[in-house]
Amino acid sequence: MGGMPCCVPLSAKERVNQIYIALALQLPAASLMDDGTIKLEGAQGLFNPKSLPDPRWLKGKMTPEEYYQEIDLLNKRVTQFGFTLSSMFTPMYQSDYVDLREKVRMDTLEEINQRHPSIRFTYQATE
Repeated sequence: MGGMPCCVPLSAKERVNQIYIALALQLPAASLMDDGTIKLEGAQGLFNPKSLPDPRWLKGKMTPEEYYQEIDLLNKRVTQFGFTLSSMFTPMYQSDYVDLREKVRMDTLEEINQRHPSIRFTYQATE
């Protein structure tokens, strides 16, 4: 009797993504700035995907589901970048890796801001 195994092992990439998501859920929630900007606080390029304390902040310009999808996109791009390239950089070039990760993050934020011009996302790293 041949059959599928009861449990399919996760790839290394899938496991890393699970770990990143678990960590991201521990990050601070977004905050609303005086000018109406939603400020995302993150660490290591990740953001809390469930970080919208008050959907009214979106003022009908974006649905909460769209907001969560955009945060998920940010996390996926940063984790994909990290998984793909981090092992290629020796300690001597780690600052280059950090700079490239920052570029991925900022490019993704700019893409999101262009898709939703009436809402402006910014980023604040937490230590």
